[in-house]
Amino acid sequence: MTQSDPPRIASMTLTEFVDRLGSKQPTPGGGGASAVAGAIACAAARMVVSFSLGKKSLEEHQPMLESADRRLAKASAMFLALADEDAAAYAVLNEAMALPKDASDRADRVRSGAHLAVAPPLAMLGVGAEASGVIAGLDGRSNKYLRSDLCVAAAGLVGACRGAVWSVRANLPLLGEADRSRVESEAESMLARAVSLAEPLAG
Repeated sequence: MTQSDPPRIASMTLTEFVDRLGSKQPTPGGGGASAVAGAIACAAARMVVSFSLGKKSLEEHQPMLESADRRLAKASAMFLALADEDAAAYAVLNEAMALPKDASDRADRVRSGAHLAVAPPLAMLGVGAEASGVIAGLDGRSNKYLRSDLCVAAAGLVGACRGAVWSVRANLPLLGEADRSRVESEAESMLARAVSLAEPLAG
């Protein structure tokens, strides 16, 4: 990391992240905001799990709850890692876009940068779709007094996935035509899956 590089998002305090997000800095941007929102949503669902583990009334669901805790912890960590990957990919694309219009390699570098830029939000959608399934599976099988928190987690995850799709859509025009159709279809399909799983809780 050079002196000009931003710190890893996971190492920032919440205040530092919010201040940097609101500043005139290229990163973090919408992709980073979506990723952090996803990590927070998964953490909120883990809280519900934490208050469900060990409860006698939920004894039959303990193996599922233990698995959910592990999967949500992994999803949170992946979201935070993808926030940094999103920032790094954007830097490459931004550098390519800044090249002179008549540069011989500009088109290839922009297209390559766009492929890099859509990869992290696509991965976020994959993580989000899986986490949505985990959260949906907790409804009725976790602490009933924290169902509102589970709904908050589901709503946050839907928002994170919708944000990730916008990051993909923003870069679609920079891809080749064949790749554009494939990436768009993949992104919209994963969003639809995440929403269908989480929407009953998210409202």
